[in-house]
This record gives sequence, structure tokens and C-alpha cells, in this order.
Amino acid sequence: MNILSISPLIAGQSHLIPLYVLNQRYFSRMFSVKNMLLTNQKYHEEFVRKGVNVLPIDFSPDLKKGVNWNSLSIIDNMEFKNKLSLAFDLVKPEIILDAHEPLSSYIATLNGVPRISIQRTGIFRSIDKKQRNPRHIHSMEKMDDGKMVNMGMV
Repeated sequence: MNILSISPLIAGQSHLIPLYVLNQRYFSRMFSVKNMLLTNQKYHEEFVRKGVNVLPIDFSPDLKKGVNWNSLSIIDNMEFKNKLSLAFDLVKPEIILDAHEPLSSYIATLNGVPRISIQRTGIFRSIDKKQRNPRHIHSMEKMDDGKMVNMGMV
């Protein structure tokens, strides 16, 4: 089985952790599974050193082009769609796995392949409030000074 794992374009490095853990704990031990990671080129060498199969594609934005991150324009960006199509052609995946990358639904739908999207628990925690550490919050819940944000005000 071929799996295409897609890291997020605009989210932080922490979203790569679930993809890495899945690869190291499970996929690397399953001889019938070939997992290929599509990620920012600056992470390629580190992942290869750790035994992760990385596609030779730089899945990162060209910041010189001034991509508008605050709109849906990223979803319409042909540069990223072309990179996803190339990755799909190289891997020929039976499953697409992503960690917070909305463009993965584009390539999955286009090719009729199932998509599994990892949703980290961060602000959607199901842990009982009595057992939570109130200082452990998702970065989306923090303001510039590091204090909590009133999510009802956002």
C-alpha cells in the first residue's frame, strides 16, 4: 500500500509530529506499506536522516511571491496544486494522510483516493476540565503576550 503524507503549508512544525510518529511507529515496520512525505525542503535532510521517505519536492511557499495567507487564495494557487499533482504521480497513493493541510482534499478528490486528516486535540480537548492544566493551551489561544484569549471574543 502506498501512502502520501502531506505536511501543512502554513501550520507550524508541531503538525509534522503526528506524521513522523505514525511513520516511525507503524509504517516503517509494515513491509507492505510505502509511506512518502511531502514537506518543506528545509525539513528534508532531517527526516531522511531519521529514516523517513521524503519526496524530492519543496512543498513550501515562495515568500518572495507574497502569498496571501489571510484568504482562500492559497487554495486556488496553481503552484501548490501542481506540486501536489507531481507528488501524487510519483507515489500513486492508495491513501492520502495529512496533518492540517486543506489542499490534500483537492488532490484526494481529483484522484478519487480516500483522505485521512489528523485533527490534533489542542483546543478541541475532550479531557475533563478538572484534569487539565490551565496553562496548557494551544498556540491559537494565545495573544502576543502569551496570555489566554477569550475564544468567545474571536
